[in-house]
Amino acid sequence: MAFPGPDRVYVERLTRRLAASGNRTCLRHNGQDIVDGDFLARIHRCARALRGLGVGRGDVVALLGTTRDEMGAGEYLATVLGRDEGPCPALDLASTRALVNLLLETVRDGMLSSAHDVSEGGLAVALAEAAMGPAGLGADVNVATTLAHTRLLFSQTAGRAVVSLPAGRERNLVEAGRRYGVAVSLLGRVVPGRLAVSVNGTRVLDLATAELRSVSESAFLELLEA
Repeated sequence: MAFPGPDRVYVERLTRRLAASGNRTCLRHNGQDIVDGDFLARIHRCARALRGLGVGRGDVVALLGTTRDEMGAGEYLATVLGRDEGPCPALDLASTRALVNLLLETVRDGMLSSAHDVSEGGLAVALAEAAMGPAGLGADVNVATTLAHTRLLFSQTAGRAVVSLPAGRERNLVEAGRRYGVAVSLLGRVVPGRLAVSVNGTRVLDLATAELRSVSESAFLELLEA
């Protein structure tokens, strides 16, 4: 799971241009000319190495932090309902610091494969963003809650993150969360090609990762051309 952002579009355009131009010199470093073809080969070698360090199928997906009913001044109200109202989510600096310290420890210990903040749009948007990477990996998750589906998925409670980690490390993450006072909810697994989200066992979203990525990239290009 990794958020590609619109910069992924630029990378793909660059690789297509380098592939088409062949032996044209594109860089000069320490007196050495680097042609487009060699530069493209180096990009591919780096990409393969980075993919080898990233998320794998079957990795566990977890939510760090507690979701509260905080829809005020959020993206769901503004985008879906056309309303800009309600109190902003509360900011608890102590819990945010605890989350940051937990992330620092688990990253330093090599426990996590990925991490993504939960911010604008809430949990649903964070999961969608994380499922737009070039490897086509998504997730199949189930979230247990007492909140209504919409509020659980789009609440913008601060101080949360979605992470993934290799199977078998769940207990380590839960224990680390307990030490820092951060709730850890194990949601599901990384799967290829789809983002499937259930709430209390009821499926509420099931989309191909290719479709998510296409919508994201086309929307950004439309904004640029507007």
